Amino acid sequence: MSEKIYIVTLHKKEDLEGFYSEMEDKGFRLNMKRPISRNTQYWMTEEQAVELRKDNRVWDVELLESLKLERNANREPYTISG
Repeated sequence: MSEKIYIVTLHKKEDLEGFYSEMEDKGFRLNMKRPISRNTQYWMTEEQAVELRKDNRVWDVELLESLKLERNANREPYTISG
């Protein structure tokens, strides 16, 4: 199965550094590191995302594409008038 970008959200910001190290050691490719946030983006397969959700430090693992589609679906159309 192909890799896609997932957003990994941790429960506590204090777990970030150890989590970053473990993900690197396990060979996960970093897409975007957000050191002031509990969210980090990694490339992974759906199977890896399912396994990562079992980590007690992890709040959620969400496919980036699905979040973009969801946000765009909720936007109201607007026009610019001057």
